[in-house]
Amino acid sequence: MAAGQTYTPIATSTLGSNTATVSFSSFSGYTDLILVSVARHTGSGMVGAYINFNSDTGANYSQTRLYTNGSGSTSDRNASASTIEYNYIGGSNFTPTYVNIMNYSNSISYKPILIKWNSLGNGSASYFLEEICQWKNSSPITTITLTTSSNSYTTGSTFTLYGIKAA
Repeated sequence: MAAGQTYTPIATSTLGSNTATVSFSSFSGYTDLILVSVARHTGSGMVGAYINFNSDTGANYSQTRLYTNGSGSTSDRNASASTIEYNYIGGSNFTPTYVNIMNYSNSISYKPILIKWNSLGNGSASYFLEEICQWKNSSPITTITLTTSSNSYTTGSTFTLYGIKAA
């Protein structure tokens, strides 16, 4: 017997104009969520891209990152962030990012998040990053909001949210 579809597309947003914020709020019936973005911003250089849940901007996020930029590897940790920095996006190249939000509808434990991305950056700089994150809140996730530290996501950026049943 053939296996069923693993990822169920829930919503896709392909930007027709520059946009400061992208949000998803209509999803239920899955155990995990996968957010795939291919985005860039309207300015030059690299800027941070951020993800928040349920409009929470308190110090309720933690993240541990391991990354390389072609000249070496490093890591950092923030145990009390007001958001998760899920990517550095460039103004000249679209950057693919994969965000796995596990057990998002659970109402008794914190939410683990795994993130992977790579980017050509601007010019010759290239980056590869993996993150282990946590939203330190036991409420089910009902809204996902994406923003940048400056500028906007540019026209043509694509954001797709997938659901996984019985992961």
